[in-house]
Amino acid sequence: MVTIAKILAPVDFSDNSRTAFHYAVSLADKYGAELLALHIVQDLTLVLPDAMMPTPMVMPSDETLTEQADALLGQFLASEVLPEGLRYRKLVRLGTPFAEIISAATEEQVDLIVMGAHGRSAIMHMLMGSVAEKVVRKAPCPVLTTRQKSHA
Repeated sequence: MVTIAKILAPVDFSDNSRTAFHYAVSLADKYGAELLALHIVQDLTLVLPDAMMPTPMVMPSDETLTEQADALLGQFLASEVLPEGLRYRKLVRLGTPFAEIISAATEEQVDLIVMGAHGRSAIMHMLMGSVAEKVVRKAPCPVLTTRQKSHA
């Protein structure tokens, strides 16, 4: 029998991410699993080439970005209706999304990752590829990808 004791739910605050989070909450409640809500603060210097940032910008410190992300993740969780007794934790990491998801899954020894299939815009997908696709290929555990229902 499959045991699901710990579920990782990456959250990027997109609608797709919220849909995936709802699946993760339902599964965690059904299996009595601990839910880990993970948000990754992405280093924009890895995403935006210098040509896209012609004017030097003062970037907030990693610590400031992480604190802000932790607060946003807290607000996200507070806005969700979570089942009574659900065990959950917030995790905030700084880095490349797919690498940090894999790292968190490995370090936390999660049994399942539940994530949205698409979170970013099409242009970001072209620049960076699909985070979900990379996670599916490299994850140390099964990955459930979700997408929003079509409105067609």
